Amino acid sequence: MGLSISKLLASKGAVLSLADMNEHGLLKAIECLRGEVNGALKNQQHHIYTCVDVRDSTSVNNWIGRTVEQLGRLDGAVNFAGVAKMAKVIDETDESWAFQMDVNAKGVFFCLRAQLRHMKKRGSIVSRKSVE
Repeated sequence: MGLSISKLLASKGAVLSLADMNEHGLLKAIECLRGEVNGALKNQQHHIYTCVDVRDSTSVNNWIGRTVEQLGRLDGAVNFAGVAKMAKVIDETDESWAFQMDVNAKGVFFCLRAQLRHMKKRGSIVSRKSVE
């Protein structure tokens, strides 16, 4: 679903800074997006990617800082990630629960905070988990 959102934004002319822990997935996504603007090839479009662990505020801050440095500004953001382990509460481990909360809660907070520090007026942020 994240790739679909990225394709839609790119087709409308957005230049994207993608982030994930999976570099292989990011490279495939960038390749899919290369040159997609209104269905036509546009050479000036320059999407970038960064491997980011959203559980680490330094990693998130570095990604957003790099985005603004390389692309010039941050007009909007989509935080679309999450993890879920479908387990009965009684079977859930402390480690698994902590990991899920670190990604789904702390990660979103770290992203929002870093993005808001760089976003100008009239910017837009959408945050949604990718798991149900």
